[in-house]
Amino acid sequence: LASRNQISEDKVNGDDDDRLLIPVRNGTLDLSDVDYDPESMSIDPDSVEVLDIDPDRHMMYRIDTDWDPDNADLEGYDEWVSDMSHSDADVRLLNGWVGHPMHPGYPADGWLELLGTGGNGKGMFISLMKNVLGSENVSARTLENLNSRFGKVGGMPDNCANIATELSGSQNADMGVLKSMSAGEATLVESKNVDGDDIKNS
Repeated sequence: LASRNQISEDKVNGDDDDRLLIPVRNGTLDLSDVDYDPESMSIDPDSVEVLDIDPDRHMMYRIDTDWDPDNADLEGYDEWVSDMSHSDADVRLLNGWVGHPMHPGYPADGWLELLGTGGNGKGMFISLMKNVLGSENVSARTLENLNSRFGKVGGMPDNCANIATELSGSQNADMGVLKSMSAGEATLVESKNVDGDDIKNS
């Protein structure tokens, strides 16, 4: 059935729509005209338009969280992130990486590494991202997996985020595949007994 109803790559995830659309559990957010205050690093929730879910947008993913700013503990989140961070720049960085996986494209080429001793909030931050995105949108491939022949299979290129907590051996790992995938470039993905294809993260 899928082979008879193929969709052009430039039409998935609303790519043929000029608006910035983020699919969430209770609709699709239109952030095209959002009001952002750079001083407080916050947006006006009332400036976010919530659209009905439309299958014609061909979204390949959907964030597993409702858009519900009236019941979100935004002050508690801001206080927690500020306590965990060392500066406003760190807060901006962490907030940016919470939003990065929700974006249908690649607003930044790169990846985030959380370093430090235990009890400094790394695990809580990772849990937050996983819970917001939803388990179906997150993979956990290590650098060793990414560099192995079949390590990228299992839906990894289609996920919103790859969150790996194991960094052992990463000092000597080849970073080429990680750099390519983090920049949205095509990467060879192979399955056993199946010819490989050059695939971009969706």
